[in-house]
Amino acid sequence: ETDPSQWLAVGFDGTVGEFFDGEQTLLDFTGRWQRIPHWTVSAEYERARIERTGPSQTQRFESDVVRLRIAWDLNNSFGIDLFSQLNTTNDVVVSQLRAHYLFGNESDIYFVVTDGRSDGTRDWATRRSEITLKITYVLQL
Repeated sequence: ETDPSQWLAVGFDGTVGEFFDGEQTLLDFTGRWQRIPHWTVSAEYERARIERTGPSQTQRFESDVVRLRIAWDLNNSFGIDLFSQLNTTNDVVVSQLRAHYLFGNESDIYFVVTDGRSDGTRDWATRRSEITLKITYVLQL
């Protein structure tokens, strides 16, 4: 892993070993670019392979997950980010647009728009969409 305080940071993590009655291989590559003030772009690729051998059959599980995040932090109180994730296990793409405003002492507002799409029919039909508003207000007595 390179120094995360620098404008460009990359990392790699790998795990190979036992998994219950089988073997696992997990690989994770990450990258973050923060060259323009207040803007951050990050990406991650995660690969998982699990193979279990039982007395009657062998089971294999493979998954690829790709994540992309673009964040804009105007200041310490306000930020917007776009997050998208592709999961090949069930061919689903989930995207979120999130806005966060911190006001007062530990009080904040989150506004989140989530869109989930599936590739089951090759037309990327909407699987789930939602809008969430969360307000936290800390009252000190």
